[in-house]
Amino acid sequence: MKKSILFYVMLAFSVLTATAQQKVVFCEEFEYISGEASEADAVKVRSAAMNGVSTSRRASIIDAVNSEIGRDRTNTAEESMMRRESIRMMGGTHIMYGRVNSSKESHEVVKGSEKNHDKYTRTISFTIVLTDIASGEQVSRDFQVSDSQYDDAAKAHSKAIGQVDNQVWAYIREYFPLKSHVLDEGFVKQKDEMQYCYISLGSADKVVKGDYFDVYKVALVAGEQVESKIGEMEIVEVSGAHVAKCQVKKGGAEVLLAMNEYLDIKFRDPKHAEPLRVKSATKGDTVWQKIGYAAGGVVGTALGVYAVFLEELGGAAE
Repeated sequence: MKKSILFYVMLAFSVLTATAQQKVVFCEEFEYISGEASEADAVKVRSAAMNGVSTSRRASIIDAVNSEIGRDRTNTAEESMMRRESIRMMGGTHIMYGRVNSSKESHEVVKGSEKNHDKYTRTISFTIVLTDIASGEQVSRDFQVSDSQYDDAAKAHSKAIGQVDNQVWAYIREYFPLKSHVLDEGFVKQKDEMQYCYISLGSADKVVKGDYFDVYKVALVAGEQVESKIGEMEIVEVSGAHVAKCQVKKGGAEVLLAMNEYLDIKFRDPKHAEPLRVKSATKGDTVWQKIGYAAGGVVGTALGVYAVFLEELGGAAE
């Protein structure tokens, strides 16, 4: 009874705090291939994957195993469909399932100046399957992580599990991109290039400084809308609940030209005017940003800013 109450409290919180674009993912039990991995591996990989989803700022995660709708492997196709509908009615948008395909440890002796060391390496391969509840479409992706540690096999295992968290975090941000458009007010241009502009995403959409976006213009081809990438931009300031200031990083001239074309069409024929679109890109994603954003508050902001600084420093070095 207590478990059920806790589940519904967590469910209500996840659904209420999810943004319009954010997804709600129900995570099922992870399997493992007997003889290649263990149940403990499956439990650890699942926990790390759930944390990767939770910190992605793209989806809320619900533990379906510890709920009354835990996965029943004897379900018929009809029962599975009814179960998906129940999850949908509870606010769920996707179901995540996983399998650990292998978890292997290798060992080698490394000669040191004073003594030899045992080097342990743990390599884990696993599969994540995401099911879109509305359409029933499934997308599967295979992953492999590996990490090493001297004189401590358990630490090597733990570090590899940490890589699971990071890889799933990056995958979820790629799988659930944020989409919006460029606002046609307040942009700053210099000569023939756009320098700064605003997009219709903000704190309520869980964007932060350093988030990167690709910019697209829309054309009508054979009666269909076709997007063409024309630039890239990065958030430099979250200005409001649904407003963020961006610096144009690439394609400033193309973005300004496309904006002027849009404004001209909007003036002459508003019904057929299509604003410039933006879609989140993974280029600006780094593990340092993940750590900073997950920390929250002043510390999180500081780490997030430091992440951007590191990235710019790396770019300057190139």
